[in-house]
Amino acid sequence: LAVDNADESINLQSNEIRWKSVTGNRPWLAGTLLERLCALIDVDTLTQLLEACDQGAEGEGAQNGAQNS
Repeated sequence: LAVDNADESINLQSNEIRWKSVTGNRPWLAGTLLERLCALIDVDTLTQLLEACDQGAEGEGAQNGAQNS
């Protein structure tokens, strides 16, 4: 994720967040802020998912190189 400009920083109270209770198709989604219509992201989980994708892509490149030899 990248941000060019952040207009404001807010402090959240736990009762303002509808916390996700079941891990499903979006494990990176921690909850939803209904009043602001936005998602609260679990940064640690998102980082792990992105790193796993990178490692998978590196492995595929090595496999394709071996097949082309």
